[in-house]
Amino acid sequence: MNSGSDGFSFVGNIASVLGLIVSIAGFAWTLVAVAKAKRVAEGAKKAAERARGAILNSNSMVELASAVTELEEIKKLHREGIWVLLPGRYARLRGSLSTVRTMTPKMSDEHKAVFQGAIQQLRNIEGRVERALVAQDELPNVASLNRVISLQVDKLIEVLAVMRVGKDGQ
Repeated sequence: MNSGSDGFSFVGNIASVLGLIVSIAGFAWTLVAVAKAKRVAEGAKKAAERARGAILNSNSMVELASAVTELEEIKKLHREGIWVLLPGRYARLRGSLSTVRTMTPKMSDEHKAVFQGAIQQLRNIEGRVERALVAQDELPNVASLNRVISLQVDKLIEVLAVMRVGKDGQ
């Protein structure tokens, strides 16, 4: 009878060892699957971040192109002498440029300086026009104002070109 129970004990031991091996293999397979799922999730996260960056860059380019158009319109208003509308336009344009600068977190320091320079020039021009309107004094020289604005337009167009080829902003 001992030999019979020894046979069951031997088979039971083999079954236990095989169960342990299957459990270890299953656990190893689970770890591999978890690691693969983690890599896939990280890839999806990176793709989502790239898509978000591309959308922000696209929105920034649209906003910047609109700001350049607005600057050209402001030059026209200077020429036509429609001064009363201009202070509000300058302020809105400064806000638009500030928004583009903020929406484009990876913008180079050089390009951030271009935006800051344009914002400062618009602030200066707005102050000159406001003072002249309030004092009912001589208005600023149109050619001088438009020369400053044209310089800012040229710089902003350069930034826009760089953004379009994807070297800035994403």
